[in-house]
Amino acid sequence: PRRIDGPSLALPLAVAARRMVAGRSFPSDVVLTGALDDRGGVRSVACLQEKLDCALQKKYPARLFLFPHADREMLTAPQSIPVACLDDADALLDLENGNAADIAARLSSWQKKPAEFFDWIAIADPNFRQQALPPLLRLAGQRRWFADLDDDALSQSLKSLDRIWAMLKDDTSAIEAVLSLIPCDRVAGLPTSTE
Repeated sequence: PRRIDGPSLALPLAVAARRMVAGRSFPSDVVLTGALDDRGGVRSVACLQEKLDCALQKKYPARLFLFPHADREMLTAPQSIPVACLDDADALLDLENGNAADIAARLSSWQKKPAEFFDWIAIADPNFRQQALPPLLRLAGQRRWFADLDDDALSQSLKSLDRIWAMLKDDTSAIEAVLSLIPCDRVAGLPTSTE
């Protein structure tokens, strides 16, 4: 029997275990590679081009190939998407190809400025928003996008949130997920205007 091991197996095993525990399936048309550090960061691995070539073979073609962000200059195939951490990789598995690439490019910005996340929700295609919102809200909670903001950034995020309430009015679970992100104990002490 052939032995399969090595540090590049850490990311796929960690994502698979996390999804299994949460009762979520692991898509069979997604390939991941990456070593993990002790904080869930995705580290560089060897032989990326060979791994991508295997992932794209006609017998089992991959829809997505997630690989370490640190190695992003090495691959440019449309299916290849760099990821910086375990949480990002897990969230991207629930998105379609082009959408996953678009979202992956925005994640670090959204973490620093969550108001941009709400602005994006307001203009996103409704069908895509319905598909993308659950994994992205889960990711926002895991990565604490809102909990660690300063008062001005939190106020700005709340203002941006005003734009999406009407869109979410019939989606109780999305409303509850959004509300769970907001550090409610800090809201009353925020300035009423950031201008």
